[in-house]
Amino acid sequence: MNELLVVKAGISIGPYKIGMNRTEVWSKSRYPITSFYKTDASIQRTDDITLLGIHVHYDEDGRSNFIEAFTSVKYNSTVLEIEELVINGQCMKDIFALTELLPYSFKKNDYGYESKTAGVGFFCHDFEGPNSLVDGIYIMK
Repeated sequence: MNELLVVKAGISIGPYKIGMNRTEVWSKSRYPITSFYKTDASIQRTDDITLLGIHVHYDEDGRSNFIEAFTSVKYNSTVLEIEELVINGQCMKDIFALTELLPYSFKKNDYGYESKTAGVGFFCHDFEGPNSLVDGIYIMK
């Protein structure tokens, strides 16, 4: 299966949009969804759409406020694209160059680059330097 998930900063990853409730998220999925508590302090469960590599997080009102998508997905081929640029297989240095082309500013953090104003970030769990591969992208409210 090949899936193209277009990322719209601060708005959506594929059909999953910031502000959707759990019923709306589940109605958009053609794939099984499980849920889990991300941390011991989590109030809402996080939805896991494993076949797309997507986690949807919810606020205290039950609305999605943070959605992350991973570049490496088991059993499926998912392509993540933002502003017509594919991020799969990119190194963090390529992502840094990409951020220079996007119409909003980014700051480096412990795991990658983030623009709180635009509501988007790129992450790498083992961010050791510019040649580290990107693990995913996230959007937030």
